[in-house]
Amino acid sequence: MGDSITLFMQHRNLVEVVKTYGELRQRVKEIAPDHLTSHEGVVTTALTEAQRAKLMPYEIELDSLIANIRSMLPPLIKMARAVTFGIGPAMREHFGDSDFPQFAPKETK
Repeated sequence: MGDSITLFMQHRNLVEVVKTYGELRQRVKEIAPDHLTSHEGVVTTALTEAQRAKLMPYEIELDSLIANIRSMLPPLIKMARAVTFGIGPAMREHFGDSDFPQFAPKETK
């Protein structure tokens, strides 16, 4: 039970970080709405010096948020798998019912 509560709390933290990222990204799009090109995830935009100055704080914050998101994902995925695959056996034991469904990891070949 404690693992599932921790999972939900960590997931909520992740959602809040992604939400903050989206809000800041929207502000960036308002400062620099026009793009010259976009190719394979790389966007090229012509900026004035004033726009560059306005964007600098966002660049630092967005980089920090992305690093945070990337660091949160591996342990969150591991915890989610443990909760998903552990809930069936825990419920069977708790209720004394061997009919409670269990999830199993997909076999890899």
